[in-house]
Parts: sequence; structure tokens; C-alpha cells
Amino acid sequence: MKIVNQELAYDGYFKIVKYSVENKSGKIFPKECFERGDSVAAVIWDANKERFIFTKQYRIGLKDEVIEIVAGSMDKENEAPVEALIREINEELGYELTDDEIDMVEHIASVYVSPGGTSERIHIFLVTVTNQVADGGGVGDEEISRVEMTSQEILDWLPKIQDAKTLIGMLHVVKKSMSLSMA
Repeated sequence: MKIVNQELAYDGYFKIVKYSVENKSGKIFPKECFERGDSVAAVIWDANKERFIFTKQYRIGLKDEVIEIVAGSMDKENEAPVEALIREINEELGYELTDDEIDMVEHIASVYVSPGGTSERIHIFLVTVTNQVADGGGVGDEEISRVEMTSQEILDWLPKIQDAKTLIGMLHVVKKSMSLSMA
């Protein structure tokens, strides 16, 4: 399979590109791709409060509010994933990461959200924080509130998680805690 042509089909906040793809037998067929760019997300553990910290906000895809791990687009030019993550944690939750906390950021996975229709890849991390300097709440038209949960509350909530990145992050936390308890 190879791309033989492409044209911009929609250019708004997001972009949709219409591709002509040629298969091995030479047949050309159309495909459309939601060109979203990369994003970051993180499970946040507040070591002072001994709680996991989540965001709650309206998401158009759900047409409702959802509790999820902190996340955002890598929309600054040449921004590395950890740089974008530091910015998002500050904007959404009001934490500033110390140098030691930045050094301890744990990469969980980098996954494509839905490769059959979008180019978005999300880099998921686990971050310990201690230094809340503001309320957070997001920027622009975002209206983000915080949700705090204990480890036990996480276990009760796990089967109700609606968001894939959050589920990936929380399954990593559960796996990690199981590994520690078996050691």
C-alpha cells in the first residue's frame, strides 16, 4: 500500500486529509484521515495528599463530562512530550513539577488512538507531584475541575472508566501495585 495523492478536505481547528491509496494490485481507493497530531496524558499521583488526581470536563465526543487523566495536545512547535506534559499539568491542575519530579516521570506507553481513521498518537506517563501552586482549571474555553481518588476508589471505579487513555494509565498503576505487593 502506498499513498499516491493527498488533498486537504477540511482545515478548521482540526484537519481532515483525503488520501488516494494504491494497493499491491494497483487499485486506487480513497481514504480520509483525521490529522490530529500527537498528544500527552498522565496519571497524576499527589504524594502529599496520597491521592490520584484527575480532570473532569466536557468532551464533545461523549457529549457529556468525563473523568479522565490529565491530557492535551502537543501543539507548540518542536515541543517534546515531557515539555507538553509539564505545561498541561500546570494548566489543568495547577501543579509545578520540581526538577526531581521531572526526572522521575515514567513513560507508560505511546499508542495510536484509532489508526484506522486518525493520525493521533498519545504518549502516556505516570507522574508524582507535590507542588500545587494554582487551581488549574484549563485555558481558554476549558472548564476543568479536579477529582481526587484513593487507591481503593480507583479499584471501584476501574470498570466504569469510559476513556481509553485513562484505562491504559490506570491498568498500568494496578499492575505496578500488584508487582510491588508480590515482591
